[in-house]
Amino acid sequence: MEEQGLEFLQFAGSIVSRYSRSLSILLPDCGIHILQ
Repeated sequence: MEEQGLEFLQFAGSIVSRYSRSLSILLPDCGIHILQ
């Protein structure tokens, strides 16, 4: 359970980082607010 949860967090983290990066490109203002 814990190992699967950790892998899921890493997987979700990679998706969130890509998504936030795309948001910062498409919507700079919103991206800045989300990252902060």
